[in-house]
Amino acid sequence: MVHTPMPERDRVINNHGIIHRKKIRFHDFDLVKLGLYLSVYVVLYATNPARHFDTLPWTTTNGVDWLSKLRINRKTHDRKITNYLLFSLSKQGKGVDVDVLMNRYRICDYNGRAADLCKWLSHHLCKETGSQLHKHPFIVLRLLLLTKLMFYTLHNCYKFGCLCPSANGYLAPCTALLSVFHQPQWHVDLLAVFYVLYPWLELIQRISVGGTSSEKSTVVHFYCMSFLLLVVLGGIANATANVLIKEKARGMKGSIAAALGFMTAAKPNKIIFDWMDLELTSGNVLFLVFAINATTNLLEFDHHGYGLWSICDVISWTVGGLLGYGLCECILNYYDLWWWSF
Repeated sequence: MVHTPMPERDRVINNHGIIHRKKIRFHDFDLVKLGLYLSVYVVLYATNPARHFDTLPWTTTNGVDWLSKLRINRKTHDRKITNYLLFSLSKQGKGVDVDVLMNRYRICDYNGRAADLCKWLSHHLCKETGSQLHKHPFIVLRLLLLTKLMFYTLHNCYKFGCLCPSANGYLAPCTALLSVFHQPQWHVDLLAVFYVLYPWLELIQRISVGGTSSEKSTVVHFYCMSFLLLVVLGGIANATANVLIKEKARGMKGSIAAALGFMTAAKPNKIIFDWMDLELTSGNVLFLVFAINATTNLLEFDHHGYGLWSICDVISWTVGGLLGYGLCECILNYYDLWWWSF
């Protein structure tokens, strides 16, 4: 994507020599492109069949009645519908379907060629949110996905390069928090959200239930811990990498590592990645990602185009993992819980 050079009168250079825009204005965005993005989102939301039964971002249901409005002749008593607002996923005995644009399409069959992939989609993307225990983690999941989609749209419609500032905790602490939501491509961190962040959200939901005495307190503690790890700890990890390396640190790598560190302290033996004969705990994943990317940087593979992450990303990942582990220890001590009690 080619960006328009920033006018000289609008530039400001901070103490690290990084150029920022003095103030973001409405006409700094490509309004035609922004209108196209918004039109697509409105059409997808308006033609999402589950919208008739589930209109709010924080509600979900086992929809049945809306199918009759689409004249789809199929028994639906055993279907579980997960509404992602722009589309819906549903699973039944034969496979996984996507409901979008007032139609239903079969993604895969459990007995088809991609049976393992179909089971993965059913397990990780089709959420059982009927019970109170699973309701609030799914709320945070959808809000996170909507936030990432919003920043992706704004980033691609902004005329002057990157919209989210780099994390700089000294000059502007809020930039560290905003740096977490950097979304240059739509698919960035998508697998990690379902593989790591959602299991972590379910875990802190159980910890909140075990450590509080009322439902209201449980909800408040859950959302505070979610914000603390996803935004605050992720921002601190980015800001630390920015200060140490003097490079631009953005994205959710620190937040994802913090979630892995948290699960390592709370449930050290819990398997979060299971593929064929390969089983990895959260601690295994945390160390494996660090080892691979640290090695590629030490061997300077990134100079030849083979590096996965920069050294700044590796530091953000390391700091995030340590912060998440420490946060879990503090929370468990505060609630007086042990890992087998939740």
